[in-house]
Amino acid sequence: MRERKRHELARDIGNVAFVYYGFGEHQAEYYARLRNVLPNGRFRNHELNNLRRLPREIVYDEINKAECGLCLSAAEGAMHASIEYLLCRIPVVSTLNCGGRDLFFDNRYCMTVEPDPRVIETAVREVVARNIPREEIRQTTIGLQARERERFFEFMDRIIEESGRRSDFRDKWKNVFVDKLLESKTVSSVIDELKANN
Repeated sequence: MRERKRHELARDIGNVAFVYYGFGEHQAEYYARLRNVLPNGRFRNHELNNLRRLPREIVYDEINKAECGLCLSAAEGAMHASIEYLLCRIPVVSTLNCGGRDLFFDNRYCMTVEPDPRVIETAVREVVARNIPREEIRQTTIGLQARERERFFEFMDRIIEESGRRSDFRDKWKNVFVDKLLESKTVSSVIDELKANN
């Protein structure tokens, strides 16, 4: 939980829960302020009596209990929460932002709105009322990911072929892919694996 996440923008939502992988002492002041702004907010790490890193299974279980996911930061690179929501089959309300988290958004079950608590609350009610089948959200997202992965393969093949070698990057994918939602791998270890496989 960090200031840049702008959790306070959820203050008009009557039933809002927060779940996060980890919580450190350095975030205690922010947490205390957020409790004041969101007195009805549920802070699941604290309720689960576990302020440290939560296993992904618990995080995903908590996400699956939700009706809608919130993406409230103004600027964020790889916003893992946005794709976690979609793969857990829930719609998303996001604020206008930069960073690319909307790459896998679909207007049927994702809304991007101004960073205003009233507008966000209205958008949450609207996107939930659309009642898009949850499995459709997941399958559409997986399809969008597959399309983007193919574009990436083609891009990598062009780069490798420009150096005079033949390539089908699909064969290398399982060796170099890092699922950031499941494990951590250093960039240097991925580069080392790429070099070893070329």
